[in-house]
Amino acid sequence: MSEDLNKKAFSGLVETYVRTHKGCQYMDAVITVCEDNEIDIRDSKKLISKEIVEHIEFEAKKLNLLQGGHSAMLPI
Repeated sequence: MSEDLNKKAFSGLVETYVRTHKGCQYMDAVITVCEDNEIDIRDSKKLISKEIVEHIEFEAKKLNLLQGGHSAMLPI
């Protein structure tokens, strides 16, 4: 793992990747940034900012990967 890559730098790389790759989800961006920087995906947990965690949770709920997604909503 790159020694000079801290939480702020890693999160910046993820945010930049999402902005420059339209339609890319945060989950995919984290994986790509890890691969590009030779970071074990298991080590990325300590590098991910709270904001990115919130984006990933939102995406997971939207895809029904976490409780509280669309299936938990009442029909209108």
